Amino acid sequence: GADEDAPVLTNEPAKITASGSYDAAERDDVDLMRDLHHARHSADAEEELRRRGFDSLRIAIARQLTDEDPQVRKELADALPNIVGVSAGPWLQELAADPQPEVRRVAIAILGTSGDPSIEAFLNQLRQQESNPQVAELIDGILEKRR
Repeated sequence: GADEDAPVLTNEPAKITASGSYDAAERDDVDLMRDLHHARHSADAEEELRRRGFDSLRIAIARQLTDEDPQVRKELADALPNIVGVSAGPWLQELAADPQPEVRRVAIAILGTSGDPSIEAFLNQLRQQESNPQVAELIDGILEKRR
């Protein structure tokens, strides 16, 4: 992809310190991205993401990825393939697991156009968990065309 040196998104379970206090270094990337929206933890979360190699562009993408407005997340999915210097795949895979079916549909449709062979395995895995009939149908259609 376009950003081999960029951080790989981690999605490990969040850890809380023994005292129960917030420790940005113990949180996974996606939790830190969500924390960007919380006044109390935003600065610490951004600082930790930068320490992990996220630049300003990727932090802006992270804010959109975790925005509470599904429309913002859909617009991000549409924009990702056109952002120079950013590999859209990992971000789109995160959006493909979004809580909102309309966000998942947009991300999955874009992923389906990828020539990356690993996308097929990802979509197969996603299909097992998909509860929305329209999204499941979209995944089935993409997988059928890829065979």
